[in-house]
Amino acid sequence: MIFEGTIIITDPCYFVKDEDWGDGFNYDDYLINPDLGLTDYIWIDTGIGDTTGIVLNGETEIGHFGVDSGTYGVFYLSEVESYNLGTTKYFLEHPGLATIIEDYSGDIKVIMKSEVNCLSGYNFFAEP
Repeated sequence: MIFEGTIIITDPCYFVKDEDWGDGFNYDDYLINPDLGLTDYIWIDTGIGDTTGIVLNGETEIGHFGVDSGTYGVFYLSEVESYNLGTTKYFLEHPGLATIIEDYSGDIKVIMKSEVNCLSGYNFFAEP
């Protein structure tokens, strides 16, 4: 999927309002109600539950993200912040929960790789 702008890679459980789980953020089909203001995104299941992901640019590690709901995604930071004010500050205060990439322009590829030394047995890579 092509993104143009500042993006955040994280588990949506870190920014979704409690009242929006279910109808707003639907785990059955990984769709977000467009009335909430998040229009373009990637949201997927890890397939293994909770884990930690690594964000790569080519072979260079540029960040990490936590997964506590068994899912993660790529979202426009402006849309996330508009949906839930204070999100950016929260992520800046809690490094490792999300990777923010400013002024991103291009395709996002999500690649699953097996890692022997990873606690969960897998790591997830979002490769810009």
